[in-house]
Amino acid sequence: WMKKPIPGVDKNNVSHASRMDGTATPECLKDGTGPESKYALSWANYFHSFLNAYKSHGIDIWAVTVQNAPVNVDAQWEGCAFSPSSEEEFIMHHLGPILRESYPDVNILVYDANREHAVEWMNYLWRDRNLDEKEENLGSDGDGDRINALDFMDGVAMQWYSDAKPSHMLDGALGTPNMHRVAEMAYFYQKRKEENMKKEEKEREKGLEEQETTKSYNLRHSSIDSTTTGIMDDNDSIMERMPILLDTEATHCSSTGYAIGDIDVSWYRAERNGHAILAQLAAGSNGWIEYNMVLDPIGGPNHVENFCDAPIVAVPHRAQSAVEFQLMPDFEHYQLKEGEVIMGEYETKFTLGSKMGYPPSYIDAGIVVQPMFYYTGHFSRYVRPGSTPLMALVGESPGGAISRTFRPVGKTSPGGGNNNNAREGIEVTVWPCEGSTRQHWTMANEQLQTYRLNGYGEQLCVTLRDSVDVSLGGILLTDCKADDAASFTVVTEPKTDSDEADVVKFMTTKRRANECLGIEPLANGGGAYGPRGGAQAVLLPCDHESAIWHYSSKTGEVVSQYFSWDGPETNSGVCLTTGWPFLQAGAFDTSGTTSAESDVVVVVLNESSDDANFVLATPTSGQRQPPTSLLKSSIPAHSIQTILL
Repeated sequence: WMKKPIPGVDKNNVSHASRMDGTATPECLKDGTGPESKYALSWANYFHSFLNAYKSHGIDIWAVTVQNAPVNVDAQWEGCAFSPSSEEEFIMHHLGPILRESYPDVNILVYDANREHAVEWMNYLWRDRNLDEKEENLGSDGDGDRINALDFMDGVAMQWYSDAKPSHMLDGALGTPNMHRVAEMAYFYQKRKEENMKKEEKEREKGLEEQETTKSYNLRHSSIDSTTTGIMDDNDSIMERMPILLDTEATHCSSTGYAIGDIDVSWYRAERNGHAILAQLAAGSNGWIEYNMVLDPIGGPNHVENFCDAPIVAVPHRAQSAVEFQLMPDFEHYQLKEGEVIMGEYETKFTLGSKMGYPPSYIDAGIVVQPMFYYTGHFSRYVRPGSTPLMALVGESPGGAISRTFRPVGKTSPGGGNNNNAREGIEVTVWPCEGSTRQHWTMANEQLQTYRLNGYGEQLCVTLRDSVDVSLGGILLTDCKADDAASFTVVTEPKTDSDEADVVKFMTTKRRANECLGIEPLANGGGAYGPRGGAQAVLLPCDHESAIWHYSSKTGEVVSQYFSWDGPETNSGVCLTTGWPFLQAGAFDTSGTTSAESDVVVVVLNESSDDANFVLATPTSGQRQPPTSLLKSSIPAHSIQTILL
């Protein structure tokens, strides 16, 4: 292979890796990725051959990523580690020039790993000195012309998995604030890039000495019409030319809903898809790719037993026309161990329909269509390519603190059902208050605690960690008995006549003095959710204005007025939240897309165990004017709706 020997796998003094799985770190390619590496050149030419092979069958590839999971160095499957610097070198000296010469329309996406480390990676690749094209960052194409790696980078790929091991319960739950950060970075990268081009253009117009030119290679996302005026003031115009931001991989592991045979698991996975797609598109992602469309009953075939779920499970042996089909296909090398069963095989098609939501008619055709197919379909059918997100957020009820979406008038206990977000590793955020268990906190043992119920009805207590996660940029939840659990002293602040709850600061006692619980606003203004849709809880100096909270021991709400505004009949506070609220929504302008069924699409998601009433409204021009109501409706528990306008 073209890879370096892998320590612990290959014998000493071996020149090349003996296997394709695993990788040497921090870079895997033999002889590195510099301009003289024949192995890096061979690997880039393999991309070219891959594209040729598909083209010979009439299939045009839209984009490639440089490497799947370049930071996942412990994977048991085929892998190749890159660092930001080696990926930059590989693109600049090899992959970029080769693909631009023969496949100029194929996009090259960088990174392609978990969102945790995307900011660090792109801070390097989009660093300022690279934009300024200093000599140490440039390569040569062999003719003496300068090549900048940025000339070949069309976008960023990110995956939804979590670094937390071994549980996959956090997949799709973490890192959306990092998508906001990368989107903001992409905007300012594009803006500065075009400002530099304008500057160079003006210098040429003034008759200054012609500077050394950069070879074009039919570049995209880097050239602008010199006749365009006011482009630097046109933010929307810049956003249209920003690098591509794409969610490239998402799947639920391990096994399939069909094999597990638990409707709660199957529906939970569908809801996680719905939440993640809504959140990522609102944050700035340009699209979403489901890892698998169809898999076998256990989530394969997979040669390393990394079995995961898919919207559709193939069960050809259950089709009405089945003759000699068997439970596991011949190409699945894994054999069920003694006592290991696929639960769906022990149910009739009718019980699968009633217990799991699998339509029996499809089982007769040899496929199991799982709930996540329909949840994802609310986006793939109605939010067509070319759609753009609109500002949309589920706000609080007009009644304010006395009447929440899931806590009616006269009640103090939260609604919504079991809070399955109350688990270690979930991000602590703030959202408009909904009166649910996801926003319910108890001050006990100097901790802000919340809990979920396990399958035995036992309360599992979680609380805030005593530090901000370096990669994710906010506070995460941890076990109440963990060493990293935060301890707070509640410092009472003066109340006003209108304050029903106590006005407090939560001062940490385990870290440096004068540090309190506060809020870190989302980058890019919060995207389509705005600033109140998921800002992160952090630790800040206690004199910071976001360190003031309103805490009610009766309702368990921890409310901040940090984002307050003078909207009519509106309580614009935000509540401390475990991850995200039960009730979510997203809106999209689809008027300019092909095969669109409406001008505007609104997707509403309810993850709670209670029905929810809502009013769909649009802002009215003019200050202090109430919004215009478009629709009054409700959404059942654990369901998703699409509204076409």
